[in-house]
Amino acid sequence: MKLHIGCVIVALLSLVLPMAAQSAGSSAATAQVPQLVNFSGVLTDVNGKPLSGPVGVTFSLYQEQQGGSPLWLETQNVPAGKNGSYTAALGAASSQGLPANLFSTGEARWLGVQVQGQAEQPRVLLMSVPYALKALDAETLGGRPASAFLAATGASGPSPAANVTGSGTKNFIPRWTGTSQIGNSNIFESVSNDVGIATSTPAAKLDVNGTTDIRNTLTLFPSGAPALKVSGTTFAINNAGKVTFISGQTFPGTGTITGVTAGSGLTGGGNSGKVTLGLINTCSNGQILKWNGTKWVCSSAGTGTISGVTAEAPITGGGNSGNVKVGLTTACSSGQVLQWNGSKWACSSAGSGTITGVIAGTDLTGGGSSGNVTLNLDTTKVPQLGANNTFTGFEQLFNNTVIVGPITGLTEGQLAAGSPSVDNPAFGGAGFTAAAGSGGNGGDSIVSFGGSGDFDTNNGNTGGQGIFAEGGGGSAGGAGIFALGGGATEGGCCADGPGGYFEGGSNNFSGDGIVALTGGALAGSFSGSVDISADLNVGGSKNFKIDHPIDPANKYLVHSAVESSERINIYTGNVVTDGQGEATVQLPDWFEALNSDFRYQLTVIGVFAQAIVAREIENGAFAIRTSSPNVKVSWQVTGVRQDAYAKAHPLVVEEEKESRLRGFYIHPELYGAAPEKQIEWARHPQLMKQAKQLKDRQHPGAKAATVAQSRQP
Repeated sequence: MKLHIGCVIVALLSLVLPMAAQSAGSSAATAQVPQLVNFSGVLTDVNGKPLSGPVGVTFSLYQEQQGGSPLWLETQNVPAGKNGSYTAALGAASSQGLPANLFSTGEARWLGVQVQGQAEQPRVLLMSVPYALKALDAETLGGRPASAFLAATGASGPSPAANVTGSGTKNFIPRWTGTSQIGNSNIFESVSNDVGIATSTPAAKLDVNGTTDIRNTLTLFPSGAPALKVSGTTFAINNAGKVTFISGQTFPGTGTITGVTAGSGLTGGGNSGKVTLGLINTCSNGQILKWNGTKWVCSSAGTGTISGVTAEAPITGGGNSGNVKVGLTTACSSGQVLQWNGSKWACSSAGSGTITGVIAGTDLTGGGSSGNVTLNLDTTKVPQLGANNTFTGFEQLFNNTVIVGPITGLTEGQLAAGSPSVDNPAFGGAGFTAAAGSGGNGGDSIVSFGGSGDFDTNNGNTGGQGIFAEGGGGSAGGAGIFALGGGATEGGCCADGPGGYFEGGSNNFSGDGIVALTGGALAGSFSGSVDISADLNVGGSKNFKIDHPIDPANKYLVHSAVESSERINIYTGNVVTDGQGEATVQLPDWFEALNSDFRYQLTVIGVFAQAIVAREIENGAFAIRTSSPNVKVSWQVTGVRQDAYAKAHPLVVEEEKESRLRGFYIHPELYGAAPEKQIEWARHPQLMKQAKQLKDRQHPGAKAATVAQSRQP
């Protein structure tokens, strides 16, 4: 809640008129001055919108503009108007109203306003009018009106002063013990200005002897006074809230700790004062504490110590005391090695089996037993790579691999490349073909995966294309990709294969199934019907374009679709009213299931007459009535779609662009922006950059060198 207007209005007449009445000698039945102060303001929520209806508001009066405890507070259900304005009577929550002593000191008072569940708003300084409540005290003496000290009208006897009786004790505050008697009160003030209540020996500035009820906020030490002490003990609460208890203090409850007993492995404990716990110190030097299953006991650090090291051949050294050393034997002759002879390691010559000859093995020729010998492949068994070769098993080719040769035919599982003529493709593959009658699926011909970018660095890097294709140039450019769906078995269960299947990625900002950019003509051309399962968003207009009915060979006829901020369906027709000037228009049975919010338009044809919709659409029909019989009426009905899809996907007329798309346009040239501000540059920046590079490369001037090089013999 924000407090926009803060003012204080006091009904001066409620303060002045009763005093005037008393001074005029009014009766004792004169109405008492209301201890109330009016306050007006405006209530709004955290968004600045006005609140209305009953609103819980807490009003507090302070001595300071900021900080400090409230001198008075109360909570009211404030009735706020439509614009949030309200007027509250401060003190109305209590039958006594506002305490008059709030303003008796003449000090400033600040009003704080807090809506339920929200922070208190900046305090408002009360102007002079509320302090007029102090004027009430001017009418009284000791809280009694002046009439209390006057004899009743018509009473006989001496004056009131002559009838006052009683006695008093020095330093006691007097009180009326009867209608004309005074005596001691319970309040005593010593010569040192100490005040006692129910005691004549006050030990402090205020000494209360007896039970005390405080029915409102009690503020202790408002200026950082010393700590509160109870009965002179060391129990104290200082001005920072720190509590100190007396020695031996106990607390109610069944969980009070009365002592600390040391368990196994520990010493110390006690039931008074500060107790200390520590580990036992009865273990021998080097022992450790070990859990024996029931308690912690002293135990040796370990019983499995090494008592000696014995060396076995060919290792030497060892011992059972001090630092022992081990090493390999030094008994071998120079150049010998350690060799396992089946039972132990022994010194042996480095090698005695010299090669005496090389014999050619399988698929090799050559060899010999003297001089430099040569081994060669047997070319009668291993084919040379210069001829056609057939490889079996898993083959890997690294670095640049060039395959040259015509593709004359492919069988399943084969891949070939090379194009010697215009009639042969440059690259081809044949997938697996299932055997007839097997019911199996065919295999993919070529599967390719683009390389992944760096997932760990979010700098806009992109993955590579699964397939990158660019058509060749010429008088007419070749298609980058040409695809033809496979034919299904005639009379079989299923449809022919599609020419292409595209599905966008779905990891982050879901990818598009197809992104098509115009090269200057159409971004897409479909010859046949098109099914769209969701919305069709068009930056231009939605047209139909046909061969012109009058000149189909030379012209087109173009009509634009009707557009609206609603999903509207339009239905029209003609009807002739009967001899009573009435007609009923029957509509399809699905009409009301599809449409709602119907609008009507009627046009009378051929005569001057009036026509009205006599009965709106109900149970698949509506009625028309004309002022004359047998009148032809042309009617039009529009309805707003209410089918399941329309309900699940309501039309958003004004839509905010995503943050990543802001600053980009569907048609940047219409707003004086660069082509790179087209919205696809925000959605697919790397793809658009590559597309631009390809277009630049295909420019006639840039591609001249490539064309010339391709024509070289």
